[in-house]
Amino acid sequence: MFIRERRFIHYQFALFKNTRLSYPDMLTTLSSLADQGIPLFVASNGRSRYLAAIRAAFQLERYFIDFYSLDRFSLSSKSALVK
Repeated sequence: MFIRERRFIHYQFALFKNTRLSYPDMLTTLSSLADQGIPLFVASNGRSRYLAAIRAAFQLERYFIDFYSLDRFSLSSKSALVK
């Protein structure tokens, strides 16, 4: 992984940690939605490696069915992921 990519991922982890502090009920809400059987997905313009790192670091697989990224499907825009 490139140094710039590592720095970016580290920065994103810090942002996510702060987001969790800013939205303290976020994981409770995600858990509740998943427990109700509501299918949740992530659509991101981030790279697959980046999404995998975030998913693993915060154990998000238990809330989301799948994580879609542009490079996984060779698409040019995030809006194409949700069609």
